[in-house]
Parts: sequence; C-alpha cells; structure tokens
Amino acid sequence: MYPSIGNHDDEANFAAPFRDVFVLPSNGASAAFPEHAERFYSFDYGAAHVVALNTELAFQNLKRRQAQLDWLERDLAATTQPWKIAVFHRSPYSAGTHHGSDLAVRAALAPIFDRHHVALVLSGHEHDYERSIPVRETADGGPTVYVVSGGGGAKLYPAGSAWWTAVSCDEAGQLQRQCPRGIEWARRHVPR
Repeated sequence: MYPSIGNHDDEANFAAPFRDVFVLPSNGASAAFPEHAERFYSFDYGAAHVVALNTELAFQNLKRRQAQLDWLERDLAATTQPWKIAVFHRSPYSAGTHHGSDLAVRAALAPIFDRHHVALVLSGHEHDYERSIPVRETADGGPTVYVVSGGGGAKLYPAGSAWWTAVSCDEAGQLQRQCPRGIEWARRHVPR
C-alpha cells in the first residue's frame, strides 16, 4: 500500500500518526526540508512510475510547494518508465458539488503532468467517483486522464459534471451501472 496524505491526516502534528503507520519511500526529502521524507515520494512498479504527492501542508506553504514541484520535475524527467501515474488528495479536475476542483493544485501540477506525459492522475477529497476525458493543459504535452475516487466509506456528495467529465457518479448502485469496468471496456476507452 502506497498512500498519499489527505487533509485529515495533516491535522495531527504534521501527519505524524500517518507517517508512523506507514513505511514509505523517503526520496522526497531534501536538505532544506528533510521532513518531506515520506510526505511525497516515487517508485517504479512494473512498467509504471508512480509519484505520490502531498497537496496538504507540503503544498499549502509556498516554499514547501516549490521544493515539491522542483523534486517532481526532476523525478519525472529522470524516469524511463512508459507509464507515469500521479496520486494525491486534492483534485485538480472535479465537478463535485462539495469541494470541486482545486485550482491551485491544477495550476501547479497539470502543466508538469503535460510536459512529462503523465497518463493518469488519481485523487480523492470529493466524495464521489469521477473520470475525465483526456485533458491537455499545455500545447507541448500529452493528455492526462484524471480520476476522483473519493467514496471510500464516507457519506457521498452529489456528483456534478463539467466540460472535462466522462463519467460522474455519486451513488453506489449508480456507480456499478454507469461506471463500466473490465478489460474490454478499458481497451475501448483508455487512451494509449
């Protein structure tokens, strides 16, 4: 399990309980911010390179944000894996009616994802399921599919839709009927 820190995790002592429970890669640490170890990190799994980012304390503070963005640029530039996936809490593209899109996260991260051809972004925060059409923020990059998967046990929020929405669901039964799964569906719908 490779989690990313969410807003409730950071409420307690710089996410100390979260970091005590998990042993995560420490490659996000720097000389300026050694405590960034395990707050954001990357690893390879098969043909995928996964970056777990922190859109909470390490993003809210401008100096910490810049350190994370600099690290992300270097990390994505260095990988040779064909699939790049990003995981974090606050959604850059969400049509949900409770939190919606985090525009600061979008402005900071989406252009980096485009430049480095990140194929998939997984986020939460909004308590629904949403999947975007492939989105491109810049002219010089590849499109990214953004998925919000925030229905992990809490009360669901009403789902919405926007120009980027491919699928949006806010009820468990609706999720099973309208959010198709399976390899055949993926072969037809997931960009390659």
